[in-house]
Amino acid sequence: MSDGTCDSAIGEDGYQEIFGIDGKVVCISGSSRGLGKSLATCFGRLGAKVVLSSHNSEELAGAEAELAGQGIEVAAIRSDVRSHQDCKALISGTVDRFGQIDVMICNAGTDVIKPAHSFEEAEWDEIVDTNLRGYYYCAKFSAQAMFDRGGGSIIMTSSVASSLGIPGLTVYAATKGGVNQ
Repeated sequence: MSDGTCDSAIGEDGYQEIFGIDGKVVCISGSSRGLGKSLATCFGRLGAKVVLSSHNSEELAGAEAELAGQGIEVAAIRSDVRSHQDCKALISGTVDRFGQIDVMICNAGTDVIKPAHSFEEAEWDEIVDTNLRGYYYCAKFSAQAMFDRGGGSIIMTSSVASSLGIPGLTVYAATKGGVNQ
């Protein structure tokens, strides 16, 4: 799926039918590029309605156009997950647009690669606010919307750095460890 395809998930073995998400609404934070965009493409190709989000409006518009060009039912909502209000607006915007949210994928992330002893307070705050706090608030608000419908799924992407020491990724690793917990 790393190349943006999901052909192996669309097999003749019945898995798509059993685990199908056709018509489900999937919201993905940090989905204007990279893993998030690949996930959005795959879910969209499997029939889900996809909500993209990013703090980068230009990248977000480009990703939305690309997925729409593939026939995917897609909406884009600008959201900076460091903001409690933006997380809340992302979920309410998803529900306003599609009437529900079935899957929330907390994926937005950032890092600063440098030795642990040289982090500035602002760098620490940016990483923690994006990678941990943003995940929490996206999960919190989506869970509240899902309760009204009887449930849903919340998925949080993480990293091998959460359990394996990688030079220069101290704060990033700590946030991903928090996600795993």
